[in-house]
Order: sequence, then structure tokens, then C-alpha cells
Amino acid sequence: MTPIQRTCYLDAWEASPEWREAIAFVFETLSDLDLDQDAKASEAYLRDHGKRPRKKKRSFLSWLLKR
Repeated sequence: MTPIQRTCYLDAWEASPEWREAIAFVFETLSDLDLDQDAKASEAYLRDHGKRPRKKKRSFLSWLLKR
């Protein structure tokens, strides 16, 4: 993300000064940050931990008989 894109993004979300500082820190200070690897790690985490177990749906007959 270019600095101009970053500014437009933060303006669109009405980001607080604290968020702006944090984003600037990540993009400008952490030169060894691999965004592609970070995105892959985030996807893997969400895939493994982000899903909540769903309740098993009852069949219509079970619902009808209230079992």
C-alpha cells in the first residue's frame, strides 16, 4: 500500500490518531515484515480457530414432534 493509498484508506474509515500511528509504524518501521507470509498465517489461524462449532440442525420431523 502506498502512503497515499494508506491515507485514503484511513480517512475513509475515519481512523483515530492512534490507529494512524500504529499503521505508520507497521509499514514504515518494520522493514523485515513479510506481508504475504503474515496474510497466510492469518488465514491459517482463522481457518483453524475462527470457526465456531455450529449447532446441528434438527430435522423437520424432530422439530414438529419437539424431540
